[in-house]
Amino acid sequence: SDEDDNQPHRSRSRYFVPSLRSDANTGPKGVIADAQAFEQAKRTNQFSQGGTKESAPAPISYLQEAEARYTNGDKSSEDDLERDGFMQRWRQSRLRQLQASTSEKERSRSRNKRVYGTLVAVDADGYLDAIEKVPADTVVVVLIYDNQSAISGMVEKCVRELAKRHNTTRFVKLHYVDAEMEVAGVPAVLAYRGAEKFAGLVPVIDEIPEDADLSASSLENVLKRR
Repeated sequence: SDEDDNQPHRSRSRYFVPSLRSDANTGPKGVIADAQAFEQAKRTNQFSQGGTKESAPAPISYLQEAEARYTNGDKSSEDDLERDGFMQRWRQSRLRQLQASTSEKERSRSRNKRVYGTLVAVDADGYLDAIEKVPADTVVVVLIYDNQSAISGMVEKCVRELAKRHNTTRFVKLHYVDAEMEVAGVPAVLAYRGAEKFAGLVPVIDEIPEDADLSASSLENVLKRR
């Protein structure tokens, strides 16, 4: 009817872009997030150019369709050319944003990784703090020493060298009296992760292979096998 002809066309498809944002840039969530961001960027661009024309939201698959259209050389109208050009600029901007976000996350993880690099003397309470008050993935190496023993001094020198090599591992030393350990088992080296002991060299000298010299490297090799 004439009345129907004067009404807006009601069969036009309408697309819904969720208002919920996602940092994901892959998979279904990434497609939704990219489509939403693109629509917002496009509206902002139109406004900045003085445009007042309302347009229906583009489908979520618009990016893929426009990219395919550009690749196949189908640029039959000025609107398509302008829209494809804007899409390319937007995608480049989006890529730079994602790269910057990834770099910042990597820098943040690096900053959060505690650096040690030295062998620190502790008492009994400090020993407990050393193995318990660190991130769960941090390895803590404890040297049980005897300051009256020449061999203990040699082992301590090796442990200090390891502390320099592995500066994200926490190294502490505890006197055997504070550790309530028999002097016969000293010097000893204990290793913990998540407050759980996973290596115990008691005494250290018995764990070094007979054909190897006592050195930072030989001690490191023994610990690596644990």
